[in-house]
Amino acid sequence: MEPRTPRPRSAPENFRRSAGGASRPVSDCPLQDAEGRTLSLGDRVEQVSVDEDHGALRAWLHHYGKIIGRDRNRVYVVFEQRWQHLVTIPPQHLRLLNTPDGR
Repeated sequence: MEPRTPRPRSAPENFRRSAGGASRPVSDCPLQDAEGRTLSLGDRVEQVSVDEDHGALRAWLHHYGKIIGRDRNRVYVVFEQRWQHLVTIPPQHLRLLNTPDGR
């Protein structure tokens, strides 16, 4: 029996299926903060609520960080206070801070 070669597939964090079944990049699916503003890579944010079941820990409440990545429904934030700590968190637990482009 010949060894089976796995078929290439898209990484789940890079593509999302639309209603018609076509794939589209996750970057085409905007994530919004607690106030409904769109979040982007590099934005500075503050954690404004707690949900320990989903990574929004009380220890990071009202701490500031920077978004360095994302997937379909979570963002990757490096918190700057205390330690440089990477956290994955749903965006609705964050608030976008003032950014240089005025958003």
